[in-house]
Amino acid sequence: GVYFHVVGEGVVKVSDRRQQQYHDKENYIDFRMRLLGEPDEKYPMGPEDETAASQGPIALSPGIHSFPFKLGLPLGLPSTFLGKHGWVQYFCKAALREPNGLTHKNQQVFIVMNPIDLNLEPSILA
Repeated sequence: GVYFHVVGEGVVKVSDRRQQQYHDKENYIDFRMRLLGEPDEKYPMGPEDETAASQGPIALSPGIHSFPFKLGLPLGLPSTFLGKHGWVQYFCKAALREPNGLTHKNQQVFIVMNPIDLNLEPSILA
């Protein structure tokens, strides 16, 4: 099957004076989509898949294939950020699982830039 996964996460890591390390992680988006193939626990069958499921397995011929889709990101996502003690990062993962169990994976980072209205920031207006 062909599977698509979009992830957005924020991570912070800090150490105190005694070198005790603290870290935390927050997920902003975790979206999975099965583009082709059988449903499983991570990519279950949705209502739109009933017709496809009745057709059985689909074999892909060798070559380049395209799977068009649209995904709207939620409003208010924090912007991509990389700093000394943490980061906010977004990425897409794609996986192609062969019937023999072999899985081919790829990952691509993408940037989110959330606009800021400086007129709504009281600390800047002072």
